Amino acid sequence: EQPEPTGGAMVRIILETMFWSLLIALGIILVIFLILWLRRKLLLSRKKKKFQSQNVSDAAAWIYADAAALLEKLGFDRGNGSMRDLAKPLEDKYGTEFAAQFHAATDLNDYAMFSSHPMEEEHRKAVWCFHSHVLRKLKSELKWYKRLWLKWVRCLY
Repeated sequence: EQPEPTGGAMVRIILETMFWSLLIALGIILVIFLILWLRRKLLLSRKKKKFQSQNVSDAAAWIYADAAALLEKLGFDRGNGSMRDLAKPLEDKYGTEFAAQFHAATDLNDYAMFSSHPMEEEHRKAVWCFHSHVLRKLKSELKWYKRLWLKWVRCLY
């Protein structure tokens, strides 16, 4: 027969169990964070490559598509319709300057997608300017937990 453990031994066993459980939980959290960080780094590097493509038309189209995804997260969902359908709601919410920038970026996207003529570097910069403006709106309007979700899980920015 073995003697029953005393109260001090039982407390020690519970503390050791809690310590190892906490250590395992912290390890799992660290691994999850590392996976999210590596995934984000990989996805953003792919996106950056597309945005800096040698073919300016392709780059402008990719930048505009990303801006459209950001607009969707702001609540401007076009469904299966044209992006031009968003012009009036964008103007109502953000003003005529933003709407003009949206129209210019949409025209440049149409040119990039459907024209056989090459685009100039200024066109890519103009679409990038629109993208940056949309991203600033997204960061300023969403709550912190939604921004964390879009940044670390969806890797939108």
